[in-house]
Amino acid sequence: MAETILTDEGTCYACAIACKREVDVPGMGVTNKYGGPEYETIGSSGSACGIGDLKYVAKFHQICGEYVMDTISVGMTIAFAMECFDKGILTTKDTDGIELKFGNGEALIAMTEKIGKREGFGDILALGAERAAQKIGRGAEQYVLTVKKQEIPMHEPRGKQGLSLAYATAPAGADHMRAPHDPIYEGFHPGGAHALEPMGLADAMKRLELSPRKVRAFQYASHWWALCSCVGCATSLRRPSTQWGSPW
Repeated sequence: MAETILTDEGTCYACAIACKREVDVPGMGVTNKYGGPEYETIGSSGSACGIGDLKYVAKFHQICGEYVMDTISVGMTIAFAMECFDKGILTTKDTDGIELKFGNGEALIAMTEKIGKREGFGDILALGAERAAQKIGRGAEQYVLTVKKQEIPMHEPRGKQGLSLAYATAPAGADHMRAPHDPIYEGFHPGGAHALEPMGLADAMKRLELSPRKVRAFQYASHWWALCSCVGCATSLRRPSTQWGSPW
């Protein structure tokens, strides 16, 4: 990104991290007014959809910003539809003539616009992957990746065992913002694995461990995370406003 479309790095008010990306793609009407795609957006609309051209990812990001849609849910819903297309469950007759194949950047952009406007097949995908699968039928349900009807984020719970607990128990469905991720338990605090360890609430443990003590640590850590949110303290993971929750 730094070598191609990145023009600057910005911040939210009073933030010292500056994780905001600002990109321009003049030929596609992409302007840094909408910032630019970050990790979750790139993963959902790029990797999950088999698209490696950042220009299409940036355009996807901007469209979602224009319609105030969550990039994770939209990207993963389109990825679900692409898999259904790949398996023959969907055809161009279902998708308004769009070749909804993995790697098709034009199809990604066209379908994102249709979702935002709730036009044609986009009106079905606007329901989210799980509800869309129920309408599509024909075995589409087996390709849905959701928890409580919310599409999963871009963090792999097989590599972070405790994260699976967050996905399973978050009130609004799969959410990577419910508690610290597993690597933090390995060595976050100078005196041990986690800031909760000095209080006897967490032990040092590996990220791939899934045990009663990991469950205990997750429980206390999730309470700590909720407290930080309530009092307005930033934690190490904050989901940007254009990626918060599901619009469906």
